[in-house]
Amino acid sequence: MTQSVSDAEFYKWRCLVALAHADGKVTEEERSLLQNRFAQVPFTPVQLEVLEDDTKEPHDAALMFSKIEDEQHRVDLVHLAHLLFWADGEFHESEKKLFELLKRHAKDGYDAGNLTDIKGKKDRLTGKPKNRSLVGAFFEKLLRRT
Repeated sequence: MTQSVSDAEFYKWRCLVALAHADGKVTEEERSLLQNRFAQVPFTPVQLEVLEDDTKEPHDAALMFSKIEDEQHRVDLVHLAHLLFWADGEFHESEKKLFELLKRHAKDGYDAGNLTDIKGKKDRLTGKPKNRSLVGAFFEKLLRRT
């Protein structure tokens, strides 16, 4: 029987691909790094197709991150993100901010299914209560293009 990648681990890789879009483009160096890593992992053909599609079109990194339930996979993601962010020889400001937040949240141990600890706080611009997930807020700030 062929070993396959768990859903949680697959989301780690999907999140990494989503992070490749953080600076607004996926360079050849980043694409090459991703392809080399993918070749070392026992993905199913369907999983490989999804990853290839993710490389072409950015997806919600917050959603992918929220599905990485295993702390070790989140820690692995931090390491892989560091390699990815440096793959093109440039560590863009948006990537630096994203990397710091990833490091901070990799081991915080929150329940990915119940990320509502920001409820009740008010948005300083609108005065309306915030009602968004921790991970959503985390990536919302980082993935904003400046």
